Amino acid sequence: MADNKRFAFIPLSYINKDRALEGELVLDNDTGDVWTKTANGDLVSATADLQQRVQEVLNDGETVFSFMHTKNRRVYRFYFEDNLVKLDSELRMSNLVKYFKIRSAEEDFVYYVTDPTPILNSGVSVMPFENNKMYFVEFYNESGEMISQQLFTARYAPSVLIGGSPEKIINRIEIHFNKDFLYIGENINSLVIRVLAVYDDNSSLDVTEFATTIVEHNINVNQLGTYNVRASYYFNGLTGDYVEALAQISVVEDIYAQIFDLVVTPRKIVHLNDGSRCIKLTVVAYFDDGTVQDVSDNCIISSNFDDQLFNEMQYITVKFNAGHTNVIERNYDLLVMDDGSASENGLLFNGEILELSPVIPIPAFSTTFRVRDPEDLNFYYTPIFAAINYSTIYVDKVNVADRLQTGDNVIVEFYDASDELIDSQVYTAIFQEVI
Repeated sequence: MADNKRFAFIPLSYINKDRALEGELVLDNDTGDVWTKTANGDLVSATADLQQRVQEVLNDGETVFSFMHTKNRRVYRFYFEDNLVKLDSELRMSNLVKYFKIRSAEEDFVYYVTDPTPILNSGVSVMPFENNKMYFVEFYNESGEMISQQLFTARYAPSVLIGGSPEKIINRIEIHFNKDFLYIGENINSLVIRVLAVYDDNSSLDVTEFATTIVEHNINVNQLGTYNVRASYYFNGLTGDYVEALAQISVVEDIYAQIFDLVVTPRKIVHLNDGSRCIKLTVVAYFDDGTVQDVSDNCIISSNFDDQLFNEMQYITVKFNAGHTNVIERNYDLLVMDDGSASENGLLFNGEILELSPVIPIPAFSTTFRVRDPEDLNFYYTPIFAAINYSTIYVDKVNVADRLQTGDNVIVEFYDASDELIDSQVYTAIFQEVI
């Protein structure tokens, strides 16, 4: 410290010399020597040069406050949009620096950021900045004492201030929809379009409110077709730099309108980390054309369902919004025993044949049945349509661990004389040596 002269040199510690950028200073605390990084990555002594520059300043009678990162331009920038401002996230300085304020570089000492702002936070300016204009950034310690200041260049960069980083480089934008397609007849307002900015480090940021989205030709939800959706994002409003993207959304047939029934069965019992067990349900949808599909992930199970309640009857509701036009809702009596079985209806089996329990009522007009595996919907234990009230041969799994055993839940499908499906019910397999 000299009269009216204050210098703040905040270089890297020597142990971090490999992180230094070209022209950045490195201090060896043990010897007091100062080094600088060259373009080819070598460290050269800057002690004598630094001493000479300081002496010249003292002789000239000027006051200098500097990080001395004279060739590292990254430390001289801050980024702004409207009244928000953020310092370069790669600033390298002493841990003593905790807060910053920003004032004009003129002699009027007008402050733009008046409140001491934590280094990593965004500040609020009381006046608008001018792009590419120089401002003084003042740095303060934990006690609120100013320990240095430096001229910074203001850079307009809205993509930074909405949550990104000034050092990130935008790679592209992506258009995302809240659904894979629209069904015929569906309300167009159900479609939500989002625009994400993707950066070179693969991070992303939602910039929907800053992007311009255009749908080529109005989407007609009453007609099958595919429509282009274009988006553009101006990430620098002053230079006009922008990126574009194209995506497509289709209007398709409402295939779920063909669903006429749902069957619910426990899929498996999951053992949780705390030692308890959890019931997972499978919801199988039956279509008009005889096909089936596991729609468990698209169903809403009533909130009163207790997935850890065993040996007690539960009354649950399962709702499936089947596409646009068909909403199916079913009420079920669900009883899951300790062994995972979920039906009082018994499917008797031994090593060769299986048979429906004779004490269980059969749906009216049923003449034949088939037995389907709810965990492998394409697998039938019965190779043919088996006659009601008679034993039938059955096909078991090749893998011993997957073979039918007592307590397994299966789906029994009942058919009329024309092989039309009448009903589907959950049965529990019961081994019986003599049938």
